[in-house]
Amino acid sequence: MSSSQTLAPKLPIGIPCNLDSRARHLFKLLKHLPASVPLDPPDDNSTYHFFLDPEDVADEGEMYAFNCRLEVTFQTHKLHGAKLVFKECGKRLGTLKLFLKQNIKKNSLPDARGHQNRWVERLITAASDSGAKIPPKRCLDIDSDDDLPRKTSETIQYDSASPSVPAVSTTSPSSTSTPPVSTSMLSASAASPRLPSMTPPPKPATNATASAALCPGLQQRKLFQFGTKKLSPAELKSQQKKHSTEAKVRCLAATEQEKRQKEHTADRKRELMREWQQRFLDQKKATGDSTGKKGEGKAASATASWCLKRTPFVLYAKTP
Repeated sequence: MSSSQTLAPKLPIGIPCNLDSRARHLFKLLKHLPASVPLDPPDDNSTYHFFLDPEDVADEGEMYAFNCRLEVTFQTHKLHGAKLVFKECGKRLGTLKLFLKQNIKKNSLPDARGHQNRWVERLITAASDSGAKIPPKRCLDIDSDDDLPRKTSETIQYDSASPSVPAVSTTSPSSTSTPPVSTSMLSASAASPRLPSMTPPPKPATNATASAALCPGLQQRKLFQFGTKKLSPAELKSQQKKHSTEAKVRCLAATEQEKRQKEHTADRKRELMREWQQRFLDQKKATGDSTGKKGEGKAASATASWCLKRTPFVLYAKTP
């Protein structure tokens, strides 16, 4: 890109904070219009129709259609210097709110922002001239000394007719008689303001507290009341040593049992092998006398196949 070519200025991203805050203020004012403003008149008597004319958008653009629609709606050509006021309130003003929001979000050019700011300020002035007022928020004044909430609208008044509290004097420090309390002191104490109690509400009673309230003498008993004794450190150590010794004995017994089972299985396997060999020799002798050498081969193969078929059933014999 050559140095003679200049870049266009970047457009701002999003809605400006000032415009957004003023638009929100306008929407709050529209919710608090006075009751003297007519509420939702018939369509024949209303000019509050907020939409963009397609022909104006095609010929001049959206901002021209936006200005033209607001001028026709509020009939600015008939004011002749008079103030712009709202002639109705209700659901059509909700349509105005949506109309402004869509235009503010869609058009972000500097010229469009100028028209939007001008119309928002003009409508805020019209709402104020129509009598719209946002009610103040309710708040409490917190005193810094005792941090007790007090309403700002209420003031504490004392009874002016009640006399002042007289000073109480004592004749001697050793006297034990109590001075009489005058009625003026009682009236002054009755006229003094009373602060609201800040004690929390009582908690609901649970099953345990309810049972304790019904039976005050009923208490949960402990194991020590049934004869259980506490173990001393020496007794606890000996008991742990005893448990560990018993665990070692059990492990050795299990190991010996597994070893004996393996030995029994091996002995049983050797015994079966001897029986197979003896049976094979006996069958070989019986077949060798009648068939000769040819029969010996057949008998040997038959005996081998018989041994293979029987093998899986005798490898794992149960212990006696």
